[in-house]
Amino acid sequence: MGEETEFLGARMMTLANLMRRITTLRFRRDYDLSLVDGWIISRLGSGGPMSLDALAHRSGLAKSQMSRGVTNMVARHLVDRRRNRQNPSEVVLTL
Repeated sequence: MGEETEFLGARMMTLANLMRRITTLRFRRDYDLSLVDGWIISRLGSGGPMSLDALAHRSGLAKSQMSRGVTNMVARHLVDRRRNRQNPSEVVLTL
């Protein structure tokens, strides 16, 4: 790997971290949501009903971290959690 490629990789990581911080601040300021809460709303809003596994996968988060976020959103009545009628072992999440 050349020096230019390493430099570009470092710059991309810096940009990604900056974008994450900006997004976190905006979710908190505008909607009183954590970053995970904001991702849950965004993913369910654009992708429709989905399982916790799919939501965690699409967000790039661990299932346990996403589960805590979903529990918080269910308690706030922003997300609905129901059993899948076709597969009772699966939970479907909706806004």
